[in-house]
Amino acid sequence: MTEAEATKKIIDELYAVREQIYNDTKNLSEKEYVLYFNNNAQNIIKRSGYRAVYLNDGSGYKIEKN
Repeated sequence: MTEAEATKKIIDELYAVREQIYNDTKNLSEKEYVLYFNNNAQNIIKRSGYRAVYLNDGSGYKIEKN
């Protein structure tokens, strides 16, 4: 699986659980919402056999094979 295919798979999983995420987060503060989303995104990435690596320049993450 290429990195692009892995990224698409992760995004597809995130969209598949968007209703659950909405129901879980509709009453959270903005800070709590961001933490909730980040934790769930990390879990989905790990389950797919990849990991998100924080870039040293602070611009975000890249996805690597675990």
